[in-house]
Amino acid sequence: MKKLLLSAVAVLFLATGTAHAAQPLWLPSAQYEKPTFDKELLPKPPSHFPLLPPSKYDRPYVGRLTLEISADPNCLGNAIACSQGGQFSCQIKMMPDEVIISRGFDPLDVFRHEQGHCNGWMSDHRDSDPEW
Repeated sequence: MKKLLLSAVAVLFLATGTAHAAQPLWLPSAQYEKPTFDKELLPKPPSHFPLLPPSKYDRPYVGRLTLEISADPNCLGNAIACSQGGQFSCQIKMMPDEVIISRGFDPLDVFRHEQGHCNGWMSDHRDSDPEW
């Protein structure tokens, strides 16, 4: 009986480890930790763009969250990311990290921006943090 239990626990650890293998390196454990690269090396993004959501929206989403990484995320205009959803489920579409970085943004910050929209931040970015 103990061998069966230990085997089941081992399989669970292996399955859990492989379930996250395809996710970007910065998600989810690094979500609110320091960036994985030096932000000083990024080109400066447009100053009018409110990147990080207000603190009340800058938190993990509690519903079902789907993240799609695609060279063509099918977002309006020339957006590098977009989100769609509501209280119970939300889908975030983002371009690959290399494209986001080449446009002057940190992929983690872009994810947090879109997650803020999942949490109810209005698409017109009202009540953005004062620094933006």
